[in-house]
Formats: sequence, C-alpha cells, structure tokens
Amino acid sequence: MSEVHWKWFDRRFFPLLLILFAFVVLYSLHVWPDVMAPLWAALIMAYLLNPLVYAAERLKVPRPCSVAVLVGSLLCVGSALVFGIAPEVWRQAQAFVAAMPDMVVKGQGYLASLPDLLPGLVTTEQIERLVQTLEQQLLDVFDDVLAVSLVGVKGVFQFLAYAIIVPMMVFFLLKDHHLLLAGIRPWFAKDAVFWGEVWHELDRQWLGYLRGKIIECVLMSIACYLLFQWFQLPYALLLALLVGLSVFAPYIGIAVVSVPVVVTVIAQFGTEGVAMNLLIGYVVLQLIDAYVLVPLLFAALVNVGPFYILLSILMFGSIAGFWGVLLAIPLASLCAVALSMQRRMLDQGDVGS
Repeated sequence: MSEVHWKWFDRRFFPLLLILFAFVVLYSLHVWPDVMAPLWAALIMAYLLNPLVYAAERLKVPRPCSVAVLVGSLLCVGSALVFGIAPEVWRQAQAFVAAMPDMVVKGQGYLASLPDLLPGLVTTEQIERLVQTLEQQLLDVFDDVLAVSLVGVKGVFQFLAYAIIVPMMVFFLLKDHHLLLAGIRPWFAKDAVFWGEVWHELDRQWLGYLRGKIIECVLMSIACYLLFQWFQLPYALLLALLVGLSVFAPYIGIAVVSVPVVVTVIAQFGTEGVAMNLLIGYVVLQLIDAYVLVPLLFAALVNVGPFYILLSILMFGSIAGFWGVLLAIPLASLCAVALSMQRRMLDQGDVGS
C-alpha cells in the first residue's frame, strides 16, 4: 500500500496556524485546567527528559530501561520535594499570612515618615493610598497561595491521582516515543523538510530556554535562601522559593515578588543597618542574575525583544492566568519562529504548498 500524504497544509497560512496553536494551548488550560494541566506537565517533562533517553540509546541501553530509570529518579526527586520542602514552605506561608497585619502596621509607621524626609515630593495622602494598595495586593497574592492547597485542588485524592498519572504519562510518552511520532508523521510527510526546519528552530529555543530557566530558578532560590538565612530573615525558604519561581515571568515576576521581600525585611529590621545590608545583597543577586547568569544561559536562544516579552506576558496571562504567564516566552518564541519562517519563505518566493 502506498504511503498516504495528507494535503491539508498551505504555507501561506503557516504563521496563523502556529499562533492559533498557541491560543488553543492557553484556552485549553483556562477551560479544562484539571485535564490539560497534567497533560501539558507530562509533555514538558517528557520533552526535557527525551534527550537523556536518546543519549542512553547511543550507549546501547534499551529505551524501556533508561525510561524506567529516569522516571523513577523523577519520582524520587518529586517525593523528596513534596515530603521534605513543601510542608515547611506551607507552614511559612501560613505564618506569613498570619503576620501580615503586624507587618503592614510597622510598614505604615516607616512610610509615614517619608513626607517629613521628602517634603514637597511625597504627601501623606499618597502614602495612605500606597499602603492601601500594597496591603490589598499582598492579601490577594497570599489568598491565591492559600487556595493552591490540598483543599484548593479538590483534596488529597486528586493530588495523589496527579502524582500517579503524570509520571505514568511521562513513562509512556518516552517509551512509545517512536510509535507516537510514526502516528502523526503521515500528516506532515508532504512538507517533511519544511516542518523539520521549523521543529529544529523551535527545539533549539525551547529546550535551551526550559533548561536554562530551571537552572536559573534553582540557583536563585539557593542563593536567596543562603542570603536570607545569613541575616536570619523570617520565612527565608518561602521567600527564596518565590524569588526563584519569579524568573519564569521576566521583569514582572521579580517586581511582584520583591514586594513581600521588602515588606518582611522592613518589618523585621527597620530601615537602617541590617535591613539595608540585606536589601543591598538582594539587589546584587538580582543584578548578577540579570547581567551575568541570564546572558550565559540564554545567549542567542530566545530571539524576542523585551517589549514583546512583556506584551506576551500581559496578553497570554490575561487569557490563562498563571499558566499564561508561565508559558508566555515559549509561546512568544513560537510566534517569532512562525513569522521568521514566513519571512524566509517570502524572500525565497516559496509560500505555496
């Protein structure tokens, strides 16, 4: 039987197709989060682990064995995080929420002195509005933290179901990788070379971006935790973890997370001496991250300008909330690759199917 070639694709609509795919991903996460979030989590994990499986295959290790070892290691690391770190993070989050009223009162006292220190530039009314805004934002943020608990995700049983289903999905995605690709390859057989170029560019950007962000998150979390512990700052683990996770939302993430850090520092140490040293250390870490770590990890990977990154965070975040912010840069790079490939085809005069 001759191979079936599906004639469904017209290259003139290639950018619209990939951009539509980006919005479908976000919309699915917004409408069916309980179904799509585990699916996309499994797909991302399998995507990150697949190069390791290929490396094991080159060493003549059977694919099922290497997949079993990798997924087993993933389960061990996940269990260590859930049972070792998560309870302490949750305890600190609850303690932070409980202490927030006192911290706000202390912060008000320090802010109330600004009109005297900066007469004509800062007024009492401005300070009062700022305090009210910050208080409401902090309450909103940590209400969301409280909602993402075992009760907030419909109980322990659903959490355990995800903990079992996602690793199993990762296992079968990796073990049956070649079979799954064989099932979709006929759809793209007619333009195999073209789609191969598209995937090569996306794979280069996505894999480098995801690996780099995970490394950046771990390094920033560890560095901030050591800094906060050195100064004996309360809620050190919680705040360090939030700073680490903020790297997945460039520019906006660090601005949001710095608010609870500064509030905690001022409430604990005031505005002089130890507080200033700690905040200077925190700023230095952010500068090292921005001007040393990020260029080393992401040089020439994601060819998307800062303006478009911010625009994608706002746009995708408004569609799918947390997931939109988390996936903003990968989806923005997808759109950038689509437009780049379209421009290349126009230059070559090759836009038909």
